[in-house]
Amino acid sequence: MKFINTTFGLGDVFILFVVAFGFPTYAFLILLSLAILFALACHFLLKANYVFKTIPLAGYLSLFFACILIADFFPSFPDLYMY
Repeated sequence: MKFINTTFGLGDVFILFVVAFGFPTYAFLILLSLAILFALACHFLLKANYVFKTIPLAGYLSLFFACILIADFFPSFPDLYMY
């Protein structure tokens, strides 16, 4: 389990597990792709202020999915559970 503890953190596994069961398959795959791109963009924008060499993927993913779930409450946003 060295990979889980050094490269891919336990928080990353937990958040992906929860999100995988929280969305339909089609919506999950699209949102996961967008979330990874969001995390990459955030990391490149904020890496000057970040001391560590690792990417806090779980934090970026939770920020992305919190924004998506908040936007889902607005009536003009498409329903994520229709697919």
